[in-house]
Amino acid sequence: MFISLWEFFYGHFFRFWMKWLLRQMTGKCELQRIFDTYVGAQRTHRIENSLTYSKNKAAILFLMRKQRPTKKLENKPEIDRWIKK
Repeated sequence: MFISLWEFFYGHFFRFWMKWLLRQMTGKCELQRIFDTYVGAQRTHRIENSLTYSKNKAAILFLMRKQRPTKKLENKPEIDRWIKK
């Protein structure tokens, strides 16, 4: 219960303000900070989390295509449904 409540508030409120504050302090976007700080699998994991929490529709589309690379055109209705959310 607490975890799902935290994920809701983090995804909808806190994350935006944390990203904005870090952007103002460092002058770098989230992906630039990830690339400068982490290496290897940890970097990949952080980038995937960043794309998962992203409100950018292009990032969600990229993530959907990455998860199912074998079905290119068959996935179009499912991808369209994700974009509309």
